Amino acid sequence: MKPYSIAVRSQAGLGVLPVALILLAGAALMLLFSQKNLLVDLKITQNGYASRIAYAAADSGLTLALSRLNDPEQRKALLADTKGNGAYDAISQPVITQTMGEGVEARIKLKGIALGGPDIRLLVQSTGCVSDCTKGRATVSQTLAMRGGIQQIPYA
Repeated sequence: MKPYSIAVRSQAGLGVLPVALILLAGAALMLLFSQKNLLVDLKITQNGYASRIAYAAADSGLTLALSRLNDPEQRKALLADTKGNGAYDAISQPVITQTMGEGVEARIKLKGIALGGPDIRLLVQSTGCVSDCTKGRATVSQTLAMRGGIQQIPYA
C-alpha cells in the first residue's frame, strides 16, 4: 500500500499547471477583447465630437450669412444690381469661407432661386468642416426670402 500512496502524493500538483495555463490564456483573451472594445469606443467618441463641432460650425456659418444679408452695407458686398433698376439680380460673392477656430471652418454658398424683382429668394448652404473635412463635416441649408420694403423712414 505504501508505494501506491507515495505515487499519488508525488503527482498531486501535476494537474494544477495545465488548469492554471488554460485559465491564464482565457484571462489574456478577455483582456485583449476588452482593450479592442475600448479602442473602438474611443474612436466612436472622437468621431461624435468632431461631428458635433462640424455641425456647430455649419450652424454658425448660416448665422453669419443671415447677419451679413440683414446688414444693408454688407448685403451690397454679397448681392449686386447689375441692371441698375434698384433690385438685386446677381450674387457677387457666391462663396464665403470663415475660419471658426483651429482646424474648424465654415463654407457658405449662396445660390439665387429668384433674383431681379422686389422679392428675392436665396438658398444658403453652410458646410462646417473639421481638419479640411477629413475628421468631420456637417451641412445646413436654408431658403431665404427677402421682401422689398421701406429702407429708410420717409421725410415729411
